[in-house]
Amino acid sequence: MKNRPFKFRVWDKLTKKFTPPWTNIETIANNDEFVVQQYIGMDDMYDKEIYEGDILEYYIGEGYNSHGPYYIEIRYERFRFCKVEVGSDDTDNLYYIEDSRVVGNIFELPEYYEQYKNRNKR
Repeated sequence: MKNRPFKFRVWDKLTKKFTPPWTNIETIANNDEFVVQQYIGMDDMYDKEIYEGDILEYYIGEGYNSHGPYYIEIRYERFRFCKVEVGSDDTDNLYYIEDSRVVGNIFELPEYYEQYKNRNKR
């Protein structure tokens, strides 16, 4: 059995950019200026790594019978990674997210995050 790699990205609240994680992750984790997000061990349909805080777009069904787009946020809650419909607080396991695509994250695209919330309420 292959273990997933432990990877992190760090959001700097002051510069509003992702910065490379330093060697001492504890220094960053205990600092209110930074938000540490962990790679969940899965990639989207285009092989882009998925991290907590990412927003994914997906469709239900195929071809003419497809519905969507729908949006989910990846979170770490209750000692597990989970998906949450944007605009909801209902968590679910990470089923079928490999058929989704990363469209952004909650920090870099906050205005789109609000739009995604409204789209899911249709």
